[in-house]
Amino acid sequence: LFIFVSLMAGIVYSEPINILVYSTTKPESVYKKSIDNVIAENLNKTDKISAKPVHDNKSVLTENNLEKYDALFLVHSPGIGQATEKTIVSMVESGKLGLVTSHDALRNNEHIRKLIGMTKMYTDYIDEQTIWTVLPDHPIAEGVQDTFVLKPGQPYITFTVSSDVDMIFKGKSTKDKDLNVGWARSPGQGRTFNFCPEHETFAHYNEPN
Repeated sequence: LFIFVSLMAGIVYSEPINILVYSTTKPESVYKKSIDNVIAENLNKTDKISAKPVHDNKSVLTENNLEKYDALFLVHSPGIGQATEKTIVSMVESGKLGLVTSHDALRNNEHIRKLIGMTKMYTDYIDEQTIWTVLPDHPIAEGVQDTFVLKPGQPYITFTVSSDVDMIFKGKSTKDKDLNVGWARSPGQGRTFNFCPEHETFAHYNEPN
């Protein structure tokens, strides 16, 4: 909730924030349903948000359809296509759409990576991650513990994060002691937030933090 309230900061809403949650991941045993359904169900627990899950249907990522929403949550959706990426980038930079990305939303989506302030990434292992809040006063950090553990998980290690991001969460694994975990960026008139750790075979979206 606080992520999307922060994305929409400065805008007064008399109705719930409308969010499209999109993924291409098949349902896994840890979730029973696809990740987009799980995220939308959790978001819809508050009357301040109206979240719609969509699974593996890129036709919903057109400008005409995205104009119906205040924000887009891309999770595990690699390679959505350059034309689709450019549409999202244009809408975010013009302030028409807030954007949250997680996990494989960044793989083979170079324009999205640039938009959120990441230039390179890699991952090659599954590991427990300790995560801590480095900007506790940021609205996105509200309600999150100072330190918490995700186990196991697939950390996405960033080679380069642009200097104009607000790094809200940092972390470490047994292999890497300095992980950029979650950050916000304001490209143009827009707002974005990216959270790196996650894996479709582990139920991290059931983690309260």
